[in-house]
Amino acid sequence: LQGEQHYRRTEWAPATAAYTRAVALDTAFALPLRRMAWMRAFQGGVADSASRALGLHAGRLNVGLGVRDSLLVLADSLYFSLGSVTAATADWGVVRRLFATVDEAVRRYPADPEAWFALAEAREHYGY
Repeated sequence: LQGEQHYRRTEWAPATAAYTRAVALDTAFALPLRRMAWMRAFQGGVADSASRALGLHAGRLNVGLGVRDSLLVLADSLYFSLGSVTAATADWGVVRRLFATVDEAVRRYPADPEAWFALAEAREHYGY
């Protein structure tokens, strides 16, 4: 929760420290890994090897979470798996799965800004 407070204020250093502590306590905790992936991506882009690795690792640990968190972790791992490819060169099977996942997140959680952010990111980078 401390990591979330810092993340939402774009205080990357203290957020990273808090998420690192959370992962040290539970190496299978996908949620802080997901956030760490986005922090790296905001600073270096989704093609950054560290952000991709964190996002994909969070996706592999997507077990036992609530539906909302699971959908968002899945969407992020699909997004990171695409990396810096463009709509013209994307694996359209992955893109369709990404769209289905974010559409489901928004359908289930229409008031959730993170679900809408995931949808916007997917549509912005991979079209309709």
